[in-house]
Amino acid sequence: SGHAAASLTLALPPTRRRPPAARAGALLLAGATGWARMYVGAHLPLDIVGGYAVGCLSGEAARLLGDAAFGRPPNLTP
Repeated sequence: SGHAAASLTLALPPTRRRPPAARAGALLLAGATGWARMYVGAHLPLDIVGGYAVGCLSGEAARLLGDAAFGRPPNLTP
């Protein structure tokens, strides 16, 4: 699911340096996107899981590239 991938990609990098409540809220909204796509019958659960996997990889890649662009050392811890 492209919607699941995009929502998780947009939720991960900005919340890395935010308080846990902000991170939980962003991830909750990303989860709601996947649930809504299943609810309306647009995707099967495995489609959503695959979309989240792609979103997780691209979100982490965006975070690492952003750190490199701003001269910050890469933080590889979760």
